[in-house]
Amino acid sequence: APAASVRSSHFRVGRVRADVGRCSRSAVSALACRDRRCGVWIATRPPAISFWGRANRELSKMSTGTLDAELLKALQDESSLPRAVRGVASTLVDKLQETLSGIPEKAAKFTPPAHFGAGADRVASVKFVAPERVYLTGSVANGGCLRISPGTSSTVADVAVEVPKGYYAEKDYLDHRYHAKRFAYLQVLQQHLSRAKWVASVSISAHHGDIRKPCLLVTAAKTKDMCLRVLLTAPADTFPASRLMPDKANLRNLDEVEGERAPSPNYNQSILEDMFVEEHGKFLRDATGEVEYLEDACLLLKVWAARRGMLGAPDGFSGFVLSMLMTHLVTTGGKLSPLMDTQQLVKAALTLLSDPKVLSG
Repeated sequence: APAASVRSSHFRVGRVRADVGRCSRSAVSALACRDRRCGVWIATRPPAISFWGRANRELSKMSTGTLDAELLKALQDESSLPRAVRGVASTLVDKLQETLSGIPEKAAKFTPPAHFGAGADRVASVKFVAPERVYLTGSVANGGCLRISPGTSSTVADVAVEVPKGYYAEKDYLDHRYHAKRFAYLQVLQQHLSRAKWVASVSISAHHGDIRKPCLLVTAAKTKDMCLRVLLTAPADTFPASRLMPDKANLRNLDEVEGERAPSPNYNQSILEDMFVEEHGKFLRDATGEVEYLEDACLLLKVWAARRGMLGAPDGFSGFVLSMLMTHLVTTGGKLSPLMDTQQLVKAALTLLSDPKVLSG
């Protein structure tokens, strides 16, 4: 259920992530640490102040009038964008799909990167098959897209590329095998896109700083003010969801607790979120169709967080998670009413999200 998916997404908060884009090689080495929850060596910068504390501090500094003025200006600056870019993004996605569908099936040897740790080395080869589906996702498709995405100088449109279920083996959810095969698939896509005439540049980037979940950043030759962020997804039935619940242990190299292998909730969530991209998108679209001001409210909440450096930080939120939380709070009843206007929704959501107990029940 969508509500359960929202709660599952909450496990991402506090996960140690790589901040590859912001650290030099020496800084990355100096800050390397072992995250027992994910069982791999990753690089990170010092933990950021939690969203809860930051939101509470920022709200305490602002009067109601100041917050109203900021939200109104943000709405004027940002709200016209989503409808304007969807057509351009759709055209680029059509070109992307045409390019990727032409990649032939082939077997290839593969050596997983060392940061995937023990277990992933079982993936010695992969058999590539063309993606089944390529479609717009994220805020361009679901609403609430920022004009300039944090950390970039352009509009970023998320594109889901669905890897066929048959590409993965039955138990690839164990020991980073899924992530290793996912990375191998992404490399094949990068090689072919780099030869496409309509592509100006294509590079691999750590999605939200998570080096286990890289994505492709694709810029078209004639549309350089927009970047396609290619995210690999998996069909919802790729692995049994029951094996990826927060209490399940899917990393065999973790320390045992009272004679049992420790659970791996953050690792499990990193796979689940790929399997339920389409369901999450439908949840957001259905809600914005019923709640008049929800799309603008999600947009303003992201603007508010982005201006304070809360989006994309190792211990922070993504725009997607904020949109899901806002939608969850509105659609499940309680203190956020579907009849509220944009500013009322944002202010009520910020007040609730400044209290970590709101989502702990």
